[in-house]
Amino acid sequence: MDFMVQRLTPDADEPPTYVLQDARGSSLLQADQSQGPSPDSRRQIRLARPSGRLVATIDLPQAAAESTGDEQRVDYAIIHEYAVYAIISVRRRPTSETETGTNVYFMIEVEGETWLILPHPEHEACYAFYDEVPAGLYTYDTLTELDLPTGIGRICRNGDERALTVNLEPFRLAHTDLVVLALALLIDRT
Repeated sequence: MDFMVQRLTPDADEPPTYVLQDARGSSLLQADQSQGPSPDSRRQIRLARPSGRLVATIDLPQAAAESTGDEQRVDYAIIHEYAVYAIISVRRRPTSETETGTNVYFMIEVEGETWLILPHPEHEACYAFYDEVPAGLYTYDTLTELDLPTGIGRICRNGDERALTVNLEPFRLAHTDLVVLALALLIDRT
């Protein structure tokens, strides 16, 4: 499955709006922040069809809104049909002085599975999807020491700062579009 995620709002002062498109360029979902008096008071992201029909929301924890970047883990819940469909955890590893790249990675718990999204081992502007979490993930000094399984996809920034492409093995989840769009906007926010 191939997707493109574009951030439609170039100005950092505006509430961000994202659009998920399929490989043919058709819009599948749109994500935007709920309206509130100021960007600091918004605590929810809406995921809606192009028609405007609400499909799901993502709760923004208080800690994330007041983040200093030092937290080791922040969890985001995707609420679909009034229940938690998935939880995306944004995690940070301490970095050594010799380690390059990002220290941020993601864990997705959905449909009884846990996915790991790590900085791609070969492509600097990408994250790789894994449907297995290697044993001892938290004990390694660098992510390159891990014995990683075969990846099931990747999400990459294009040359355009406001666009990400996603390649993922098909038929992995019932609501792949929700998870892909939520992950893309969290990657863009970190």
